[in-house]
Amino acid sequence: MGYATASSIAKYCHNLLGSEPTWTVSTCPTKKQVDSFLSTGCAVLETILGGKGYTTPVASGTAVYGWLGHLEEMWGAAHAEFHRTNITLSPGERTRGMFFYEQFWMELDRLMKQDLTMGGAGRSGAGKIYAGGISIGDKQAVESNTDLVTPRFFRGVGRVPNTLDPQPSTASTR
Repeated sequence: MGYATASSIAKYCHNLLGSEPTWTVSTCPTKKQVDSFLSTGCAVLETILGGKGYTTPVASGTAVYGWLGHLEEMWGAAHAEFHRTNITLSPGERTRGMFFYEQFWMELDRLMKQDLTMGGAGRSGAGKIYAGGISIGDKQAVESNTDLVTPRFFRGVGRVPNTLDPQPSTASTR
């Protein structure tokens, strides 16, 4: 599933289409190649989102969905332009493809600095911090799990002498 379509990047690359309104089997690049560029762009976006703990794919109709569509269009336009570039560049000269590619990464960086849950992106369970349950039963269930990582701190660390100690039935043993 992608966030953009081949026809949506035609607005960026009308110089490559000639008299065609959108990508076809006879344009260069072809519609199949543009679809491949978009698929790769989608994979890049979802890999980065997933690495930050967001659930992918992002649901359509959310604010973030539109932003992801724009980013995928930038990726597709860059690669369509790269596909057609056959000129020799002088040092420091940029092509249209380079412009779209730089825009993609700059805007993706801006997106990743946002709290995407406000825009409708969901968070996966990965990376959540567990601080304990609300009952003694929850605490005991967690403590009986032998696959847990040993905590860095536990109840009683830095205890002040001659103060009240928690009862063994409610204090953490870890």
